[in-house]
Amino acid sequence: MYRRLVLAKATTLPARVRHSRMTNLSTHTIWKLIKGHSPVAAAAIHDGHHARDEVSRILALTEAERLREEDPFTGIWTEVAETRIIGSHSRFEVDLNRPREKAVYIQPEDAWGLHVWKERPDEQLISRSLTAYDAFYAEVRNLLTDMTQQFSHFVVFDIHSYNHRREGPNALPADAEGNPEVNIGTGNMNLQKWGPLVEHFIT
Repeated sequence: MYRRLVLAKATTLPARVRHSRMTNLSTHTIWKLIKGHSPVAAAAIHDGHHARDEVSRILALTEAERLREEDPFTGIWTEVAETRIIGSHSRFEVDLNRPREKAVYIQPEDAWGLHVWKERPDEQLISRSLTAYDAFYAEVRNLLTDMTQQFSHFVVFDIHSYNHRREGPNALPADAEGNPEVNIGTGNMNLQKWGPLVEHFIT
């Protein structure tokens, strides 16, 4: 894969090591959660590529077009932590990294100018996608609450990748200055509070 790694660091999970899967409407798994006894968790919520049937039928994008914006294989990187949160469905079904009102792409401007749909998804389909979104965040909230109670502090490594050869695998890579091989994402972080910790992590 011609991709580069993005690590975003934040703070968050429970006690005994166990594995659980949550399902959308009891039929579709949209994420995998592996719980460990540690104050460190790793998440790869754009790892997934699968889309449920009703979504697949009206997606206008090819498999390759979807993969360009998904983060394939980032789930493997979550093995750095005992507690792992891995998205197993495509961000083009529901984007777990967006605010709820933006979690289902509708217009091209929601998705890098891409025309995602053959036809606009109806409200029932959108509602089912958002039901899964809500269930995911309820599970994560419980997880982080448990971690806070156990350890008082926690760290979540939020792992993403980005495509630095946007014209294809044989194209020239993007400028390394703006597209480093490892990018510690701090754009949404309170650096006044967390900056010293980030600097310590980098060094």
